Amino acid sequence: MKIEAKKKLRLSACVIVKNEAENLPRWLRCMAQVADEMIVVDTGSQDDTVALAEAAGAKVFHFQWINDFAAAKNYALEQADGDWILFLDADEYFSDESLKVLRQEMQRYQRDKKAGVILCRLINIDKENNNKIVDTMLQSRIFRNLPNIRFEGCVHERLMNTKGNLKMLSNSKLVIYHTGYSASSFQKKAKRNMVLLQKRLKQAKTQKEQDRLAHFMMDVYHSLGDYENAIKYARRAIDNGTKLVGMEGYLYEILFSASQSAGRSREELFAILEEAMAAYPEEASFVIEKGYLLWQAGDFAQAEACMLQALKLRREFERKVADGVMLTDNALRILPEIYHVLGDIALQSGDKKLAAEYFFQGLQVYKYHSSLLRGLYSCIDDSEPADIILLLNSLYSRQEDGRFIYRALKGYGPKKLLLYYAGADDAVSPVEKFLLAGRYDGAAVAAAENMRNAARQLACYAVRRQLSEKTVAAIEDPERDLSSLEEKDWQNNRAMLELILPEAYKKIAFSSVPDRFSMTGRSISRSLQRRGIRTWTNVYVADSRYPLVSIMIPTYNRPQLFEKTLQSALAQTYPNVEILVTDNSTNEETRLLMEKYVEDVRIKYFRNREAGCKADNFRPFEKLARGEYLQWCMDDDILHRDKLKIMAQALRDNANVSLVTSQRAFIDMDGNLLPEDSVKLIEDDAIWRCYRGLYAGRHILSYCSNFIGEPSAVLFRRQDLHNHYWGADCRGYKTISDVAMWLELLTKGDLLMFREPLSYYRRHAGQEGQQPEVVLLSRMEWSRLLDEYMAQEIYLDEADYRQGKMALWQDYQQLRERTVMQQAGNFAEYQACMESIGNLLGRKQE
Repeated sequence: MKIEAKKKLRLSACVIVKNEAENLPRWLRCMAQVADEMIVVDTGSQDDTVALAEAAGAKVFHFQWINDFAAAKNYALEQADGDWILFLDADEYFSDESLKVLRQEMQRYQRDKKAGVILCRLINIDKENNNKIVDTMLQSRIFRNLPNIRFEGCVHERLMNTKGNLKMLSNSKLVIYHTGYSASSFQKKAKRNMVLLQKRLKQAKTQKEQDRLAHFMMDVYHSLGDYENAIKYARRAIDNGTKLVGMEGYLYEILFSASQSAGRSREELFAILEEAMAAYPEEASFVIEKGYLLWQAGDFAQAEACMLQALKLRREFERKVADGVMLTDNALRILPEIYHVLGDIALQSGDKKLAAEYFFQGLQVYKYHSSLLRGLYSCIDDSEPADIILLLNSLYSRQEDGRFIYRALKGYGPKKLLLYYAGADDAVSPVEKFLLAGRYDGAAVAAAENMRNAARQLACYAVRRQLSEKTVAAIEDPERDLSSLEEKDWQNNRAMLELILPEAYKKIAFSSVPDRFSMTGRSISRSLQRRGIRTWTNVYVADSRYPLVSIMIPTYNRPQLFEKTLQSALAQTYPNVEILVTDNSTNEETRLLMEKYVEDVRIKYFRNREAGCKADNFRPFEKLARGEYLQWCMDDDILHRDKLKIMAQALRDNANVSLVTSQRAFIDMDGNLLPEDSVKLIEDDAIWRCYRGLYAGRHILSYCSNFIGEPSAVLFRRQDLHNHYWGADCRGYKTISDVAMWLELLTKGDLLMFREPLSYYRRHAGQEGQQPEVVLLSRMEWSRLLDEYMAQEIYLDEADYRQGKMALWQDYQQLRERTVMQQAGNFAEYQACMESIGNLLGRKQE
């Protein structure tokens, strides 16, 4: 009797890729453990993606990209010969626990001839933020390899079974992590998807087809920060009865998140949560959100009740999952906030023991929650450092998590505790480690070495700008014959070369050139000062509490006013600043003035004689500034002594804020306060207000009013701005370049404004902005700015756009009557621009 051999189960892992060299190695390592073949379909990579796939033994195929994800994925399926398909994206991978049981689980499904699609829990994590959970959902990443199971849709493609003859099952043992929700990649994907979705919208022939795309449009607009449109499409998806399998409650999540980001009222937010809780009464996430809002409002009793109810719902959820029920886990991403709120309430009531229990439980859910860790420490801060370390090491690895603990507890914990964790972090400077250990002698030595290295680098940069190519080549190659070097290089730069050349090389270099240019230390200093180059730099504080702030002061021919500005920068109570001065004056008065400040290591003075215009004097800041935060300061403005102390903390502690300013104050030539005549947004006793970026940008454009202030008024992160002010303009805007910067920053986040003035804008007749040509050009640039953002569909709708144009038209009615404006060289151009606005608005010249 012939016995047939049992057929071995074959699994095919498929993926489509383009420039995935960063993510693909993890995918390949994951799939190599469980799959019998790996199918990689490349759609046009220009990095090492293909080479990595081939080296790992994958079968590589090429598919010409046609803006259709389903088409590319279906092509991959045609190449696979396994019984089942594992179709994870390149930035997805199975958890270690899942890999151990996956083939065993698939053998079970293989025996069930009705099993067709397997739902797995997919957890979106932000790998750039300690793998913080963004959200979770159920996704069909595993399915039988059948010709009737294919993908559909050019973007947000769906798996479809055209015969409908198989079951969709769920498996709680199989978990997939998705890293594609990192902040750096989020918007890039959203912009790509927007193009594809707009194409699908145009192709939709019926309202029903358009309705099917509503939740996709909601997602994209939410990702791009267009919260009003996200709200509109979320509401549309809810109203048309859209059901998202494996993502129950997701529509309300985005509706609430977008409404919160758009600055909707607390009452409206509560109404959304009540509606969501009515639709999903067993879902804990909406109860948590409600409790958090109540906690923020100071209603601790109601907040505590909500969080305890959420815990009860969560326990019931976990019981059902343990019984094999597959449910969407919407609460996992915000579960730590239950313990954060309950712990804070217990701590404020004086129950440290209960608070510590809550904080510890929260850290067991997500250990990289800074507020939970600081809360736990505040409950045990009277314990010995050794006991605290013992407790923390039950949660953390000193080597892997030392940086997080050190940064989270800096300013809270004792030096011994901080030193223990700082010792495992190479990013903490030796200077700071010595200070934590109380070794001030070692800190001084390390700081001095930092200064020497910085001086050497700065001098090297300065010298290289002046040396001939032969001398530069000689510095890079000590074996080079130096006899042919031009003597003028050594005459002009001997002092700085002595600073930057290694000792062994100095003997070779200086023995090859006549030694008649020896200089004393004092003459070196004077020589460097004459060239406007500093040979020292600040000892920067490697401290997450005090990011380096670059104060940038361009100056030109007004030393008296400039010195007052400089003194206000030097008086800052914030501990970590560099003060950069570029000077293109036509005389040497400012350079001579700077000799008084030669010993202050915070200042870097650059005598910019070659600068022929304002823009040339601004450009050096792009390379000179090393700060994480940037503070422009015009040479006739004044900074309040606490400006950076207050603003830097606000920027550091509020990741959603991209721009910090204060209400304006004006001074005259003598420094006297002028009457307040600017827009006041904070008229009550509030210390500060936070305004949504899109709202603030809309207000600026609708009224053609820069209520945020001039460059000196603002502090922002360097990384948040792409089009900087280095050329004394921004995106080609010369007179309202500050407004152009603020509008770009407000697309990245929110505006935080302090009520009390923290900078003082000096008004005087010598200002460039008072000149008629500049006044008229500014109005024309405002008109162009309105056109730009209206075309991009950012900030403005039609009504806002017309309101902004009307403001310019009304201003024109006054300016055109002034003789001094009529005599301006650009008046005719200005008049034509304004008359075109009048035609647009249907207005005639009066």
